[in-house]
Amino acid sequence: PGLPADIRKFIALKPKYETLPGWKDDISKATNAADLPDNARAYLRYVEDFVGVPIGIISVGPEREASFETDGAPKG
Repeated sequence: PGLPADIRKFIALKPKYETLPGWKDDISKATNAADLPDNARAYLRYVEDFVGVPIGIISVGPEREASFETDGAPKG
């Protein structure tokens, strides 16, 4: 719904923390979502569900070539 316009309500906001299982696998060579560990894919699904928007691009490193599109990427 967005942030409250009233500064008093904004100051009263409390963060909500979620702890999710991690992974130790090297994902730097992944070229598609299927290459990612189960917990990494579960994390991405959690983010998609939380924000209500499909993830279109996943980056597994700082180089441009270390990114790939997903099924959620816009077509066209």
